Amino acid sequence: MVAKGHETFSTLLGSKEIIENKAVRLKLKRDATDIMEIRRLRYLNREPISVDITYVPCDIGRRLILEDLATQDIFVIMENKYGLRLGRAEIQLESILSDEALSRLLKIEEGSPILKMERLTYTAEDMPIDYEHIYYRGDALKYMINLKRNQEDK
Repeated sequence: MVAKGHETFSTLLGSKEIIENKAVRLKLKRDATDIMEIRRLRYLNREPISVDITYVPCDIGRRLILEDLATQDIFVIMENKYGLRLGRAEIQLESILSDEALSRLLKIEEGSPILKMERLTYTAEDMPIDYEHIYYRGDALKYMINLKRNQEDK
């Protein structure tokens, strides 16, 4: 978005260690004491666009919260600064209605439609490294998917 002339930044809402959520532990294949949660509010042109809840191993999370997360992308930091090679990701999208907390952060009316993205990212060695729930304002997101048919399947 910056390349297109838009202003983007994030604010750190908080972080915590020891995640008791069983689904998160299963996705990252780690125990509760080895997962850190990082919550951010992301902005586009000074308007809140998404709430990002990121789960990573504690050794990475403890370093990330010391970084400039206001202007730097977590994946860029992990790849360029920490030397992690990221590979594939599994993404699930669903439309949900915003609750009171998300509505307050995103400055939308409670019950407004929002898009929830669940993303599990793996290293190039196929180990889960980053699990996220991202809640986008429904009026501020355009998602494009480009599919290519494998010509060998004909």
